[in-house]
Amino acid sequence: DGNVLYALGGFGTPRSLRRFDPVANAWASLPDMPGGRDHLAAFAIDGGIYMVGGAENGGGDQTSAAYRYDLATQTWAARPEIASMYASHAAVLHGQAYIGDGEGNLQQYDPHTRRVRQIRSVDQISRDHSQVVAFLDEIWVISGRIPETPRVSIWDPASGSWRAGPQVGRARGGFAAAVSGARIVIAGGEVLESNPTFVEPSSEIYNAGATLWQAGPDLPVPVHGVAGGAVGNRVFVISGATRAGFTTGATGRVFELTLPP
Repeated sequence: DGNVLYALGGFGTPRSLRRFDPVANAWASLPDMPGGRDHLAAFAIDGGIYMVGGAENGGGDQTSAAYRYDLATQTWAARPEIASMYASHAAVLHGQAYIGDGEGNLQQYDPHTRRVRQIRSVDQISRDHSQVVAFLDEIWVISGRIPETPRVSIWDPASGSWRAGPQVGRARGGFAAAVSGARIVIAGGEVLESNPTFVEPSSEIYNAGATLWQAGPDLPVPVHGVAGGAVGNRVFVISGATRAGFTTGATGRVFELTLPP
């Protein structure tokens, strides 16, 4: 939201709402979420921070699948019109929020009318632990599992249609993604459809108009269950765990990748 990032919930502190200021390199704690969640989605729009879905964790008020935190009044309010989801993510485009689910569908939410529209995926493959980002006037649903897929599906709100996007080089789930200008960066994640399972150390960068993703630098520590965000050309990869399929090795570390202008 603007030049700050927000982190919500998770396994370590499932009711927490925290704000990161990249200029000051400092975190601040805000009023706790009404109910604790892990594997939730979150997005910022219209003066508020929204939490959606996930698994109940840490008690509190679990009567609504979604809640909105008002940045001006610093208070939470339920948004029961938004349906629950688990282990996907959300993005904001042209005043609308798009919330993913485990099958690659999208839930379009208008914060002004508080109306929800369901957008069904055309391929209906499992996209558990996928990422959803807004990129150049479209919504990208990236990778996910099970099994891990390299597919990218793109929803074009202008035409109201899906199309296939450039596949990622290394399929993964539970990874970080962020948009910086005309670039998408993904990093980390895990691969469970292998023996042995493993945490993916790599990052990939997509430049607008390209046909392929480019390899980026490996993370200093491979993590999954990790979040991403960008402020300008600074991309941040936040927290995560170090053992595939588990919260073992959970870390609060923040890694930064500075992209060229």
